[in-house]
Amino acid sequence: MKKLLSILLTAAMLACLLPVFAVSAEEIADGPVPIAQKTDGTVLSGKTAESPEPWNKRWIVDENKMQPAPGRNGCIFIFDDEMPIGRLEVEMSRADADKGCEGIVFALTKNVDNMNFWENGAQYYFLFIDENLNFRLAKCGDGIGWYEAPGCNVPSGLASIADGVTIAAEWDNEGHVKCYLNGELKVDYTDDGAKPIPSGSLYGVRAQKDSTTYTSIVAGYPVPKNPEVPVAKMDGQVMTGAPVGTKTWVNDENGLKNDANSSIFVFDQKFKAGTIEATLTKGGDNGIVFGLTGDSMDFWEDKVQYYFLFLNNGGELILAKTGEGLGWCWMKSMPCPGYGDNATVDIKVVWSGNGHIEMWGNGKLVYDYCDAKPLTGTRVGVRAGGKNINFSKIEITTAEPSNEGIKGGIELPFAKVGDKTLTGYYSGGPWMNDGSKVTVSDDKLVHDTWATTFVIDNDELPLTNGSLTATVTPGNTNAVDNFRTGILFGMDADKNVTVWKDSRYTSEYYVLFVSQGRIDDDHVEQGATTKLVLAKGGTIVHEDKLTVLAEAKIADGYLYKGRESATITATFKMVDGKLEINGSIEGHDATVSYTDETPLTGSRYGFLARCGGSSLSSLVPVNNASEAPVDPPKTEDPVDPPKTEEPTDTPTTDKPTTDKPTTDKPTNDTPATDTIGADDTEDSPVVPIVIAVVAVLAVAVVVVIVVLKKKK
Repeated sequence: MKKLLSILLTAAMLACLLPVFAVSAEEIADGPVPIAQKTDGTVLSGKTAESPEPWNKRWIVDENKMQPAPGRNGCIFIFDDEMPIGRLEVEMSRADADKGCEGIVFALTKNVDNMNFWENGAQYYFLFIDENLNFRLAKCGDGIGWYEAPGCNVPSGLASIADGVTIAAEWDNEGHVKCYLNGELKVDYTDDGAKPIPSGSLYGVRAQKDSTTYTSIVAGYPVPKNPEVPVAKMDGQVMTGAPVGTKTWVNDENGLKNDANSSIFVFDQKFKAGTIEATLTKGGDNGIVFGLTGDSMDFWEDKVQYYFLFLNNGGELILAKTGEGLGWCWMKSMPCPGYGDNATVDIKVVWSGNGHIEMWGNGKLVYDYCDAKPLTGTRVGVRAGGKNINFSKIEITTAEPSNEGIKGGIELPFAKVGDKTLTGYYSGGPWMNDGSKVTVSDDKLVHDTWATTFVIDNDELPLTNGSLTATVTPGNTNAVDNFRTGILFGMDADKNVTVWKDSRYTSEYYVLFVSQGRIDDDHVEQGATTKLVLAKGGTIVHEDKLTVLAEAKIADGYLYKGRESATITATFKMVDGKLEINGSIEGHDATVSYTDETPLTGSRYGFLARCGGSSLSSLVPVNNASEAPVDPPKTEDPVDPPKTEEPTDTPTTDKPTTDKPTTDKPTNDTPATDTIGADDTEDSPVVPIVIAVVAVLAVAVVVVIVVLKKKK
């Protein structure tokens, strides 16, 4: 009897332990992989790529290795990370007795949950060692099937991989793949497009045999050598640098040249401000990169930001900024002087380090730009759109960051708020070939070029309800230029301003000015009536023309020419969500008024100059925001928290309403513990173990009772 009971109890214990062993092999699948890291030290996590069938593949992961669970032949593990281009290196081994295809997958499309080992629902490259110890690169998946291009299957020269082997792949997003075996380049393949090119950004490992183990996995962007570049100097010293991503560059005494489309070479030295110049072969979106941030990037601006001054095929010099969160921002394009006269072009950037950028082509200043939201990166390099673009005479001269020409950079002695002098920044215009911008004296600011703007740094005094008064002159005496020179207000406080729709940063604004002739056309009729005009302008309002809101005739005989000036005042006040605007000109009985039901709400203001020689003086901003919209405090008073508390006479009705937020809050504050608790009760092996124990013990008790009865 005792022996029987002992056997039953042992069986019960084994029954309890069996589910534990089954779960430990089956369920260790997703989560951190200690042996898998990125080059920045980040530990990777991942999951098995699952097929819809119930025989989902699982992996065992610990601190020393990862491998398929016993009996789980043919499975893929995908990391929770994305690299549209990059490098993946693994150390792996496989028992000699087993024959299979073991390796890495990359450029994998995202529908991982819908695929299995045999490539349904996804596309990817597969770099592996096969059962005959050949080193092979293939691509496979939906629309591809199984495809190996010529030259992508080479003998490994290995007698075994039981003791481990290192394989690595470097790839870009255009089908260029380099494959390494124990550090030696074995396959250099550019996809010919004979089958669809996998364009995903996921990667992982793939094993056919459960004896395959991975002991080291490193993912990231290639860490290239940093050779000296004889043609590139910073403050007279030769610089070092490296290509970004998987593209390669060649450098010698004749120049720095790329051997792949769409590639960037970045120098190691930091550049905060100063001058960058280079000589390059013509056209093709080639030029200088600066203000760059980020270490891991590709040509198409993944996880970085930078400025790019480049030359296109049409001979235009273009300034743009781009990167994560920016998209592609086309800031300015101008014809490059002397383009086509020689086989090469000299381009130059003068960078203040804080928003002010000069664009130079063949020794001439092409454009002077101010970015109201400047980038702050300190990396610098060159970028080529096509192959075999030669850069030579790369010279960088460093300087201390300057505030010239940017927000807060230029003082206006004639414009004050109390005892503080206002400042502002030149914002640029579309035609600027001589490099001049604005000059400031004690009594006025003068624009030296055609169609430009000057924006006040309004930190001291923003204007949303108030007035703006200034004396303006139109500049040239030529009648055609006596047009649209005046004061701006209601501008977006976060954007740059240009006269035309030529920039991603063109703002919306109101403008009050004196004009002779028609407003809608880009010219003035001789002898036309002189008017005071209130208009709306900017990107959204009316593209690159103004929308006239109101106008008033000024007394006959008044001609607004370059030697005359006009003192104009704009007053504006927000009432019931509408903006009431009035404009007047000193000494003349001419006023304009308008109520805008879709008002601009910016608080920035400034000066718009239609032509060279236009000037601004006697600028007086007045902020009346405290007069009408001081209603917010009144709206706060009626909120009277005590009054809502007074009905505490009915605590029963109040309590449920106050209790609800408190019960809601804990669920919001502790979502992780809630969901973890829920998952634990569903997936934890404890419940099945307890049930198994109870069942076995019940059976044991019944058997004992039966035996005892028989004995009796």
